[in-house]
This record gives sequence, structure tokens and C-alpha cells, in this order.
Amino acid sequence: MATFRKRTGKWQARVQRSGQSPLAKSFNTKAEAIKWARHTESQLDLGTLAPKAAMPRLDRTVDRYLTEVTPTKKGAAQELNRGRQIARTSLGSMQLDKITSEVVSKYRDGRLREVSNNTVRLEMAFISVVFEQCAKEWGYKVVNPVKQIRIPKPGKPRQRRLCPGEEEALLAS
Repeated sequence: MATFRKRTGKWQARVQRSGQSPLAKSFNTKAEAIKWARHTESQLDLGTLAPKAAMPRLDRTVDRYLTEVTPTKKGAAQELNRGRQIARTSLGSMQLDKITSEVVSKYRDGRLREVSNNTVRLEMAFISVVFEQCAKEWGYKVVNPVKQIRIPKPGKPRQRRLCPGEEEALLAS
């Protein structure tokens, strides 16, 4: 059943079904509001209009990934630390559908000022894997924003040689 009320010079129609969040829309006339409410109710009755499910936040999705997928991997300890760190960032409090390539590129640029290229590259890979898991296995309709941005190049490998005396100290210990 729809309800109608006049608010700030406009008519608001509100349709609510048990177990679902209410749908509301404002109109200039009461006739438009009634027409929309009848149409919306009929679509709900037929099952063609389902309320949009809220997307989970990235931190909740990362937690699920860390409990379900990470333990099956060889580098579980490193991935666990990386996932927990990403869940605490500003990205963690955002819903999955709100995380765009622009948001991820700003995160990447900020992280590049703090840590090395390789760390950021590994974090981007982790975020990408989480989004792929969401889309393929968990049924969320999300696009992987990491695929649309530039990933930093890995840093140069270390070229360290042992100094005189270090080999003997290592062998002795």
C-alpha cells in the first residue's frame, strides 16, 4: 500500500513491502505520485522490480576474502597482513560500487609517496584479486577498477655482496 504526503510544496509517494526497504519519490502533483505508486506496486507484485541490494564495504569483503580464500594460499601470512592494512585505509570504508578507477589511482598516488613501488604494486594486485573474487565467485556486479589504471613498475633488485668478515660471522652463528 502506498502512502502520500505533501512536503515542501511537492507530493511524496512512498511504497513499502514487508522485508524490503521503502521506495520513495517526489512529484509536483498528487496525480503523478499516485500513478508512480501504482506502477511501482504492480512491478513489485510481478517481481520485475526488486529493491537494489546495498553493496558491502571493501573492509567487509576483504575480511571475507581473508577468511575464505587466503588460508588456501602459500603466502597466506603476507597476504593476511596486506589485506588487514588495506581494510584500514580510506578505501576500506567505501562500498564496492563506489570504488572507481579514479579513487584507486588517488590511493595509489598517495601510497607511492609513503612506500616503495613494489609495495604499491602488491597492494594493487591484492585489491584486484578481491574484486575478481567478488565478481566471479560471490555474485556482486562490480567492475575491477585496478584493471583500468597504471600499475607501478617493480623496483630494481638488490645487488648486495658480503663484506669481509660477514661470511665467517654467518657461518659461525
